[in-house]
Amino acid sequence: MAKFDGVKGYLLLEVEKKPDEVTLVFRDNRYLFVTSQGGQIDVSDDGVAGLELESVAEDGRRLECLFKGGRRFVVVSNGGTLNTDSIPE
Repeated sequence: MAKFDGVKGYLLLEVEKKPDEVTLVFRDNRYLFVTSQGGQIDVSDDGVAGLELESVAEDGRRLECLFKGGRRFVVVSNGGTLNTDSIPE
């Protein structure tokens, strides 16, 4: 999906988590923002900090980021829909 092309291939530096928002901070001031409308967010993290993002798949309630080495970072909204945005786009 084109909206994630600006963060693919970049190293993940940090993950900032809040109950209804997750921000992934990548090298070179690149970000992936995930928010939930009407629900909280559950995160499953395979220890992806410091790894390069290979691909991103999303549907209305789930976002899955695949990193090098087969590790995954999954965000699921429990009760609402997810909104995603990446900078730069």
